[in-house]
Amino acid sequence: MNSERDRIRNKVHAISPNRWKADEFDVRYYLISQLKKIVDKSVLDIGGGMGIICSEMDKSNFRVLIDIEFNELRKCHEKTDPLIHPICASFTNLPFKDGYFGIIISSHIIELTKYMDKKNNQNAKDFEQKYPTAKKYLSEIIRVLINKGTAYLTTPNNAYYKSNKWNYDELKKLFKIFDDNKILFYNKYPRFSKNRKLDMTNVIPKLKSKVISPDKIINGLIREESENYFSKYFYCILKKGNKIT
Repeated sequence: MNSERDRIRNKVHAISPNRWKADEFDVRYYLISQLKKIVDKSVLDIGGGMGIICSEMDKSNFRVLIDIEFNELRKCHEKTDPLIHPICASFTNLPFKDGYFGIIISSHIIELTKYMDKKNNQNAKDFEQKYPTAKKYLSEIIRVLINKGTAYLTTPNNAYYKSNKWNYDELKKLFKIFDDNKILFYNKYPRFSKNRKLDMTNVIPKLKSKVISPDKIINGLIREESENYFSKYFYCILKKGNKIT
């Protein structure tokens, strides 16, 4: 069964064969489906690597991608989409003036700030002192967003991974600096074991995909509520200067 999901996967693997293989129902496919609706905006993709996500956006958008890996930026320009503007820069020091972008994307990046901060601030007790990199990263997003701009973030949920990812309460604390935020739950099927055969977040979507389009399954995995804040991923919508409707 042909699907947008399969087309995107094939596109990724044609550029870099080992990417996006772990999860056939990754939240990034859902993110792409939502970004396709956006037109005529200035867009910044923070940590976008070889540019797959923003390459799927409408070409009417002015798209800029930053990453610290020069080889990833080269792939973006030479293989993914030459109309994207790649810039080598850090996510904690964005080289743009205030209020420049209407849309910001940052997929699977915020968890890196937790890893960096836990490594460097092991003895800190106060939440603000413990995670300065995360705070700086989000402050930079706010700074370069226009008033009434929107940032879309995705990140793994530690309730599923049980490692060094963010949990719901931690993200809520971090996102207080935004005028409004919404944290959605993506794929809240249970995980009974680390064994993939007992991981319903993998098993159930795959079984459904035998009779239903993967695209419909991907778009149906998003939820506004989840018991004990469990899900495989978070899908976050962060606003500057206005309320989410």
